[in-house]
Amino acid sequence: MKLDVRELVESSGRFAGEEAVTIVDPVAGEIAVPCRVEVEYRHSHGTVYLNGTVAATLLTQCHRCLDPVRRDLSGDFEFIVRRGEHGDEAGDYVTT
Repeated sequence: MKLDVRELVESSGRFAGEEAVTIVDPVAGEIAVPCRVEVEYRHSHGTVYLNGTVAATLLTQCHRCLDPVRRDLSGDFEFIVRRGEHGDEAGDYVTT
């Protein structure tokens, strides 16, 4: 998921979206796994704080008996993005 933090005009908020991630399964080959991404953000004085979760359900086969297997996956993430001099242009944000 791509996000232009310069478009976050409110001082805080939330957004969500879907993103497909391709994984390589040794039995099934490449599988596109739809992931749900939910993010809360706030920004102050040129710094944007992003906290989010990613959730997905992997449907594949057991590698030993080939029975269908369903795995619910989830994880949290945190990014801090600062306006600074290391971007491509003056005023760009860079992740830290």
